[in-house]
Amino acid sequence: MNRSYSKERTHLSLYGAVGKSYSARRAFSLPEVIVALTIVMVVAAVALPNLAGHLDQKRIDATASLLAEVRDGLSSPGTGFRQVVNANAGQLSELTAQIWNANSGIAPFPTNSCGANFTNGQVNSWDNAGPYLGFFIPATGLVTPIGVANDVLQRIPNSATAGVVRIVIPNVAESDATMLDETVDGGGGAATGTILWDPPAAGIVTLRYQMPINNRC
Repeated sequence: MNRSYSKERTHLSLYGAVGKSYSARRAFSLPEVIVALTIVMVVAAVALPNLAGHLDQKRIDATASLLAEVRDGLSSPGTGFRQVVNANAGQLSELTAQIWNANSGIAPFPTNSCGANFTNGQVNSWDNAGPYLGFFIPATGLVTPIGVANDVLQRIPNSATAGVVRIVIPNVAESDATMLDETVDGGGGAATGTILWDPPAAGIVTLRYQMPINNRC
């Protein structure tokens, strides 16, 4: 027999044996596949809710931080809108857009928290120190991770009397309102603290971020 032919057959035979062994090692039995899939499903069942909860909390934390920045822009001692302009803002957009009156622009005019027009001195004060936030708030409202806040602030009472002013965010999921309340107020509930909301309708509420206000319009 040709010696080279014999070597070739031996080589092919060994290759075939290795290939069969390799194929055998790659194959999985049906029970093994079922066990692996079960493990994956169990891990996913545990991990996915935790991930979703983490992402929800990140949205709530971002909302709380954003609203705190707006609060400081409205009333921070020495640098806030209230102190500089000598009036309380009536709209959130007044923190980032120049205010004006009949002497400096055309109607409709932005108004203070009592609904009155700003004076010339207040317009000039805003111009000298504004804007009062590092980001822009359009007249269409403040966009937050849980909803869009109304531009108009809600003052109670609506007069030059000490009371509260509220940022109003309609159409908020009750679960988000509850989480924000826990983050900001430590879980005081819908009727007390900084975070307030109305009874839900189909799981949706109108949320109010409440801040104290002095007796200045």
